[in-house]
Amino acid sequence: MLPYWFSGMTLYSVSRAAHEMAKVANEEIKKAVQSNWFYTADSERCIKVSTHHSLKEMMKPGMLVIGTPLVCGFLFGKYVVAGIMAGSILSGVLMAISASNSGGAWDNCKKQLESEGLKKTPA
Repeated sequence: MLPYWFSGMTLYSVSRAAHEMAKVANEEIKKAVQSNWFYTADSERCIKVSTHHSLKEMMKPGMLVIGTPLVCGFLFGKYVVAGIMAGSILSGVLMAISASNSGGAWDNCKKQLESEGLKKTPA
């Protein structure tokens, strides 16, 4: 379950960072519209938001990956760590194959919709 937990944590972190980045971008667009488009966007602010969230949000998944073998090794021994590693690798490989196939399916669907001339509909 470790690869799934790690993936869930990283996806949640990315969504929070993307939400914050969207808020900053909307503020920059509003400033540009209010100043009749004679406004130079503050790209440094977006970079700061991205850097801050990438460092802050990835602490928990990083601690999970590094801490799990250490804690289990000290508490239960080397055989448990070997089992955790083997299970994580096997589960991670299956997860990678699944993600690759589903990503390819999404891309093929998008390409088919674009080739048929269908446009996105509002949700």
